[in-house]
Amino acid sequence: LREALGYDRSCVRVTFTVAQIHMNNGDYASALGVLHRVEDQDVRFLPEVIGPVVECYRKLGQEEKLQQYLGGLLERAHYSRLLIAYADSLRLTQGDRVALSFMADQLGRHISVRGLDYFLQLQILSSPPEERIRLEAIRRLTQKLLETRHPYLCENCGYSGSLLLWQ
Repeated sequence: LREALGYDRSCVRVTFTVAQIHMNNGDYASALGVLHRVEDQDVRFLPEVIGPVVECYRKLGQEEKLQQYLGGLLERAHYSRLLIAYADSLRLTQGDRVALSFMADQLGRHISVRGLDYFLQLQILSSPPEERIRLEAIRRLTQKLLETRHPYLCENCGYSGSLLLWQ
């Protein structure tokens, strides 16, 4: 991995692999240090590392630091996974209403099916039982849309797929 970084310091795949090794060893602080490099290497890969970043902060019991970090990223990028991670952190620290308000505001600016799906999930959790049935029917539609789309698209050749191939 060191040799690979010697060839290409901006190789996100190597950075991600090093972070995974730290996480597998229970060294979440080191993993975070490595994962934070991705935003400087290639911001387009932030959605891939948001899950591990959230896991590391939470394993370290640092929800407020996670929220600050995600908030800083949101000033530069608006990926749906990033919005959802931030909203989920808000939900844990400040409650469902704050998370719902944040997502409603963000969806007004940056619409996404994944964001809408999460918003519906929050609505279902905070709605009375009779309203949940209608919301769950709508959410099943957003989930079908998410199942049928290919989240990865090659900027060079146009290939799309459901797995990141690191090519």
